[in-house]
Amino acid sequence: MPGGDRLLQYEQEIEEKKEALLELPEQLGETQLLVEELQNHLQDLHERIKQDNSWHSKIKDYILGGIIGAIIGVVFSLLFL
Repeated sequence: MPGGDRLLQYEQEIEEKKEALLELPEQLGETQLLVEELQNHLQDLHERIKQDNSWHSKIKDYILGGIIGAIIGVVFSLLFL
């Protein structure tokens, strides 16, 4: 009976789909945790960027750049004079 086999196949497919739907809430919960973790990580990165762009951190860069520039200036002036 080909019709009976087809009906049995459809019933098996329905059962497989039911099982897959039952697993869906667990998968969504895991996905939600991953999204929350990524949001927290992005927030931390945003805070780091704000700190790195503050004038407190920039002044260190300016002072260091000035010292290095002065040293290079002295070296070039001694070489070419």
